[in-house]
Amino acid sequence: MDKITKTISDIKKIKIQGAEAVARACVSAIMEYVQTLRKESPEKFLKLLVEKTFLLGNARPTEPLARNSLRYLLESVEKKFFPNGKSASGGETKKMATTEELIVELVCKADIIEAKMKEVKEQLINHGAKLIAKKTKFLTHCHSTSAESILLSGTEAMRKARKVFTTETRPLYQGRKTVKDLAKGGLNATLIIDSAAPFILSGGFGKFVTPEVVLIGADAILPDGSVINKVGSYGIALSAWKNKIPVYSVAGLLKSADYDQIIELRKEAEIVFSSPNFDVFNPAFDKVPAKLVTGIICEAGVVKPRDFKTTAYKKYSWLK
Repeated sequence: MDKITKTISDIKKIKIQGAEAVARACVSAIMEYVQTLRKESPEKFLKLLVEKTFLLGNARPTEPLARNSLRYLLESVEKKFFPNGKSASGGETKKMATTEELIVELVCKADIIEAKMKEVKEQLINHGAKLIAKKTKFLTHCHSTSAESILLSGTEAMRKARKVFTTETRPLYQGRKTVKDLAKGGLNATLIIDSAAPFILSGGFGKFVTPEVVLIGADAILPDGSVINKVGSYGIALSAWKNKIPVYSVAGLLKSADYDQIIELRKEAEIVFSSPNFDVFNPAFDKVPAKLVTGIICEAGVVKPRDFKTTAYKKYSWLK
């Protein structure tokens, strides 16, 4: 099995999960693949590159970070490639790039993507750390490395003072990893079942345990500022909004999606272990409307959901 086929399979089977991990895996697969194309003509090289980036970018529907990273690679190569020796504008004649030159360009841009992801992660943590510095009670859902890193930020005393409720995040229980990581980092981390979250946010168990902030990740941010995240996020955000508890999503600007996302339906085997005589509906994500989200923590700071798309376009003009 070649690297691209295996990567697509692993993404679909959730062996690779998390937006950054998926994006890195897709870029890595493409970079390994193009090394096998050195003897191809520039025209065929570009054709095959387009085909493979399309397949990788659509391995999961709700992964704009991976798609935007692959798009950046593809557009960088297309700018160097001039069909019939003409520039894209039809102006001055330019020499067509060789296949080797295209590969060199891809290697350079892949390094830029990796450096940018690291830089963005640091910026998200810095902005998020300032936002929550004076808060002590939180609730998070699923597993977001960025949200987790923000909660683990600050001094040892600040971490010890933080109480975090973490949902199990059924049916794959990603929240169990989150709670273990937070506890290991010195936080007072408490695991709860998903359906307990709305009542905890309502103050039903007393003010001393009611979260002050909901902090979640995001798989995609839609053009209207709505947040696509792990199923269960909508109910949590709705309860928080009703009880005047701020909800913040952590998302780099390259998670901006230029169209509404298809909600992925996962296999019934994640819920039942034998063939049932009833239907199983297993959506992997849901959508949190922009009005329920207080702000989105991104590399530009904390922005209003409605401003996320324009902020992304200003930062990364090639997204337009």
